[in-house]
Amino acid sequence: MKLTLICIILTYVVSGFSQEKESFKLNLSYTGFKNYNIVINNYDENVMMIVSKPHATNFSKESDVVEIRRLLEIRSEKSIKKTSKIIENNTEYNRDTLIIPNGNPVINYVNDLIDNWNKIENNSKVNPDKRLIIDGYSLTLSLMKNQHNSGDIYARSPTKESHPEIFELISELEKYYKKESKKPVIN
Repeated sequence: MKLTLICIILTYVVSGFSQEKESFKLNLSYTGFKNYNIVINNYDENVMMIVSKPHATNFSKESDVVEIRRLLEIRSEKSIKKTSKIIENNTEYNRDTLIIPNGNPVINYVNDLIDNWNKIENNSKVNPDKRLIIDGYSLTLSLMKNQHNSGDIYARSPTKESHPEIFELISELEKYYKKESKKPVIN
């Protein structure tokens, strides 16, 4: 009886101290002047950077082309997302994957952005970017934490002044990638 009681107590104590490590997936999608994706995955013990750049679009079904035309006429947020998904499903990519070692400073930039996600998201809604940008790119940041979607943040050609946290993150990610990759898919 005493042994059973001790085992039950130990089970509760050990389970209380063994918390699951937080996982996340941060997706940075560039369109326009820059056209590539960077995904940062943090699962288990590894932080992985996956960089992909489209090199060909092949619509194998006529129905996809017809559906894209129909969705573009609607011009709603939902139709734009569906159009993007169809195009993504028909696009081929050059991909490159890097493991970011624990303790690397680039992980701190990622963690800082994730820790301040709600603040950055609210700031972008309260103070929308009113710059006029002729040649530039759009950036969509999507975050999934512990298998739950945390939403999207949009930025047009982020600069140190317009989007300091985002600019710092993308600068460090691109610098790290270009330095560490053997055959970078982005220049």
